Amino acid sequence: MDLIPSIIRPIVEWGIREELMHGDHTSQLLDGHKQVMTAKIYMKKPGILCGIPVAKMTFEILAPECEIEVLKNDGDRCEPGDVLMTIKGPAWVFASGERLALDYLQHLSGIATLARMYVDLVKPFGTRISDARKGIPPIRVLQKYAVRKGGAIPHMYSLHNAILLKDNHIKMAVGRHQRSPLLRGGMYYVR
Repeated sequence: MDLIPSIIRPIVEWGIREELMHGDHTSQLLDGHKQVMTAKIYMKKPGILCGIPVAKMTFEILAPECEIEVLKNDGDRCEPGDVLMTIKGPAWVFASGERLALDYLQHLSGIATLARMYVDLVKPFGTRISDARKGIPPIRVLQKYAVRKGGAIPHMYSLHNAILLKDNHIKMAVGRHQRSPLLRGGMYYVR
């Protein structure tokens, strides 16, 4: 599963708008529009990398003239100090974009790393790990991607994937007092 740029672009644009809604006052004071710099993003803790396309797109949207070299790929097991990507561009882009790019990388790598931990734990038993349907709607596609990069299997993406019967559905269908004792519990999944 790869991330489709046209799907992730609105997510990244939303993040940039939220982060820079009122500008970046510190970067504006530093006169970083003239100065060109090179930065490296590296891994701080061991884990499974995820979010490179999102981080890359963050810098590309902020400053299309950035030169970006990707050195590690999503799904790679990385160690502290591994350089993930280098970015050469106007100095202001690093102050304005690094927090957002790192937030995406940290969040998605955390999901991928945790997924891989569980996948590795049950591997000897021939068991597969799946996530829950839960996720944060604006970034659920990224979270499901991270699950897959960690080696697990994304469950449902949204309610359109299958028939999902929960207590509330049963109450609406047969009424609270007419409910069958066989249908007690939390959730019923029908494919």
